[in-house]
Amino acid sequence: MKVAFDNNQYKVSWQHNSGELFTRCKIYNNDLFQPLALGTAYCSEHDNFDRNKGRKLSLSRALDELFGQDRETRKLFWNEYYKMRNGKW
Repeated sequence: MKVAFDNNQYKVSWQHNSGELFTRCKIYNNDLFQPLALGTAYCSEHDNFDRNKGRKLSLSRALDELFGQDRETRKLFWNEYYKMRNGKW
């Protein structure tokens, strides 16, 4: 997923690990080797592993780390996520 604003291009990627029950979100700018922010969502062993729930929670945590509570910037990322999911949350 890509998000552009303030002359910056951000790339968001996810890593799913159903064996260890986690989803990790990484937000990069032009340097694709060093992420600007990481967010991880862990799934309880008693729950079903759900990639979409993991993506949303890990994205939320990565955005908290990078932008704090800047609502307008976070909204740009969530709108792109919504488009990526073809209009489904």
